[in-house]
Amino acid sequence: MPHIAYLDLEIDSHTKKMMDIGAIFADKHLHTSKMNEIISQIKDADFICGHNFLTHDYTYIQSDLQSINKNTIDIVDTLYLSALLFPKRPYHALDKDYKTDFENSNNPLNDCIITKELLEQEIIAFHQLSENLKIIFYQLLKDKAGFAPFFKIVNFNQYCSSIVTLIKNHFQHKICEHSILNEFFQKYPIGLCYVLALIDCDERHSISPSWVLYKHPEIDYIFNELRATPCHKPCVYCDDKLNAKKALGKYFGYDDFRSYDNKPLQAQAVQSAINGESLLAVFPTGGGKSITFQIPALMAGENKKGLTVIISPLQSLMKDQVDNLENRGITEAVTINGLLDPIERQKAIERIKDGTASLLYISPESLRSRTIENLVLLNKDRF
Repeated sequence: MPHIAYLDLEIDSHTKKMMDIGAIFADKHLHTSKMNEIISQIKDADFICGHNFLTHDYTYIQSDLQSINKNTIDIVDTLYLSALLFPKRPYHALDKDYKTDFENSNNPLNDCIITKELLEQEIIAFHQLSENLKIIFYQLLKDKAGFAPFFKIVNFNQYCSSIVTLIKNHFQHKICEHSILNEFFQKYPIGLCYVLALIDCDERHSISPSWVLYKHPEIDYIFNELRATPCHKPCVYCDDKLNAKKALGKYFGYDDFRSYDNKPLQAQAVQSAINGESLLAVFPTGGGKSITFQIPALMAGENKKGLTVIISPLQSLMKDQVDNLENRGITEAVTINGLLDPIERQKAIERIKDGTASLLYISPESLRSRTIENLVLLNKDRF
């Protein structure tokens, strides 16, 4: 087992000065405000480990770590690993239960202890992965900052001569057979791994943490290409998961779409939306307009963790649509409007944030709300 030093810094948010430092190395628990004392004690470490370390702590002590020959490739970041190895329950931050104790608040040594425990959990989680997924993660991340040392810690270095073939075989019938995996492997290896981790966990309402979407905006593009863009070629996944008629039966129990003057306008509108095209659909009242956006929205929510925003001028209509979907057993829709009390409104917002809702009904004036604006911006990569 390599020798790992766990580090955590407390930085003054106003002055940006280092106020306190915690470290664990071997049997030593260190707590000081002097970085030179920490460096002298951890100089024999093989790797450095921290939580959100590369984005936050590393910038303040880069030169200190380089003095003992430690660079980004020598750092394990448990935040990066948590979204990869716990896709059903991503760790957005350390579980700082001790913060209820004022005397222990902002204690970097306690953070090191929790980081160490988290890394131990991540090691266990990695060993529980299928052999294929271990190889995929290793091959895509073995030389990436924040990840590389982890594979030495778990003593894993199994190589595959055709990683694209391995991905296609492991995710057979879960992704489009004709997706451009070579491009993702070359350009977006980290984003691809986060997407594959979510697909592999096979949990409907699990979504990427907001920090992952911010740091890796390519995730939306990868999801779109792997699971939300019909290839229009022989493909088991696309024929099943991106089939408008199958979705109609699955969600609404109908055998076929309506026709107008013997023209399949409803089906065409749905297929156009599934294809990602812009469209204008004008149907008579009661003509089935709602289905033309509800089906693609529900498919996007299931296939790529997408969020669809529906802007409607009538609050009563929004409520009716949400209620009608719930009567069909579809609970993925919420509305945010002036008819909600504060508790109902907050519950709706939380459902958007945690991924249990994939259709959001709002009124045009809601777009002026700072809360709605922030909510939409937070989830912009799920559109």
